[in-house]
Amino acid sequence: MYTKMEQDKTQKIYETAKLIFTNERLTWEEKFAFIFSDNISKQVHFDYYDPDTSYEEDVISFMDGFDEYMAHNYVYEHTEELEVIETKDLIEEILNRYNQEGYTSTFPEWVAKNFIIQRK
Repeated sequence: MYTKMEQDKTQKIYETAKLIFTNERLTWEEKFAFIFSDNISKQVHFDYYDPDTSYEEDVISFMDGFDEYMAHNYVYEHTEELEVIETKDLIEEILNRYNQEGYTSTFPEWVAKNFIIQRK
């Protein structure tokens, strides 16, 4: 059984992943970089089919697995709207910074070097 704190953490990670997954402004490569990071995929553990074919297929497969995991293990409830807005602002800020700084590296390489979320 999961503690309330573990459930809350997983729920926040899930909502962040869903926000990234459904964001129409992000490319599949950008979604891949955010989702397969220390802050999302490495924070949760569940089995899912990894086709390892393209950014799009990998992200879709991971999110299908995450949806199934949440459906079987949690009573899913939305967290406060404020947390979602903060997450959306964070993603927008990261994308704007990447675009403004004119990096020649790919977005996933840039994220790996620069994307750090400080936990409170």
